[in-house]
Amino acid sequence: MNSKGPKYFRLGLLIDLALLMAAVLAIVVGSLVTYDGRCGSIIMEPTHTPCNIFQYIATELFIFVMLGIFLLWWAILIILLLPPIVGYLVGRRIPVA
Repeated sequence: MNSKGPKYFRLGLLIDLALLMAAVLAIVVGSLVTYDGRCGSIIMEPTHTPCNIFQYIATELFIFVMLGIFLLWWAILIILLLPPIVGYLVGRRIPVA
């Protein structure tokens, strides 16, 4: 008896990709809303220096990625592993007609 496990596993991976894209989009939109023409934050530089929007967004993405890697890696790992695992387990229970 075959199953649809791999199909739903791939669906879980697509959900992971959508989650990552939504997170990056949320950071970019948040950066666009808060951009005032100056770069610098408490973490990177105490003084604000003029910069363009692309430098500002890159700095914000860098800060969020570093926080995610060093502080929230366990939560991100759980969130990204759940959809493929659940999809595979659900797909194994559905027989191929």
